[in-house]
Formats: sequence, structure tokens, C-alpha cells
Amino acid sequence: MPEITAASKAWCSIAEAATYLDVHQATIRRMIASKKIEAMRLGNRAIRVRIASLESAGTRMGA
Repeated sequence: MPEITAASKAWCSIAEAATYLDVHQATIRRMIASKKIEAMRLGNRAIRVRIASLESAGTRMGA
């Protein structure tokens, strides 16, 4: 799978977001439900996640 970067596109699928953060797709869905990351629904099924919100979703640890 090609590397996802903010410069390449603004939105990605749940599967791509999970790969980007190295978490399970269910974790991405929970983050969407709790409004930790921004997402939009396209039609009845497709959900897209804003990549910029993925980059700011985590908590930086250490120095």
C-alpha cells in the first residue's frame, strides 16, 4: 500500500487511517464516535477521515 501523506490527499478511508496510525479499524471508528478525529460519510456506506485530524489526534509523549 502506498504511503499516505497530508500532501498527497486530504481524506482517507478508515482502513488507510488505521494503517497510518498503526491501530485497528475499530479504534478509528471509536475515535470518530468520540469526535477525536474528523470524518464524513459519503452516501450510505463510505466514510472518509481527514488526514490532518489524524496527525493531531495523538498525545505526544516524552521530550
